[in-house]
Amino acid sequence: MVFISLFVLTLSEAGCVMILWKALNKKENDFRKYISIAILISIFVRITDLIKSPFDIIANLIFFIVLVKILLNKKIKDVLVEFCVIGLIVTLIELLLMFLYNIFKLNILYIGRFQESFIINLGLLIISILIYLYVPLNKLFNSIKVQLSKMYFFIASIIIYILFSEFIWNNFKEFVLGKITVLDR
Repeated sequence: MVFISLFVLTLSEAGCVMILWKALNKKENDFRKYISIAILISIFVRITDLIKSPFDIIANLIFFIVLVKILLNKKIKDVLVEFCVIGLIVTLIELLLMFLYNIFKLNILYIGRFQESFIINLGLLIISILIYLYVPLNKLFNSIKVQLSKMYFFIASIIIYILFSEFIWNNFKEFVLGKITVLDR
């Protein structure tokens, strides 16, 4: 049961990432590739999670980047730039949703970790769909794409930051959530 619930959470988050990725590439009409990437990365993440390696995050991200490169037929440089942009957007949305959740949650009802994560992922899904439908993310991204592709060191730093943040989140999640809870008092 835990495997299935974690798979649902991973699939919903990967789906949100791919919705935003599709928002960057609205010219491509084949949504099936994006759905396939979300499903494949979710399966891979759950399998690597069973191995219990501290480096599973790195393997997951490498698999994700290679999968996007192959299935969407993109240059690795473009994949890395888009990955950083989407990673930054998703991280900011999730932090905002966690902060809002901690402010407005009712302490009367007990909600388990799965339900909390599902609520946050549902909010992420709704915001991702709204961004896809109403924000011209592809036009905004294309206007800054040239500048971003020139900033290799910045992009490399963001990738390292994302890897480090994912490592901290996956290995010290309870500590981080405890600190966020302290901030809202």
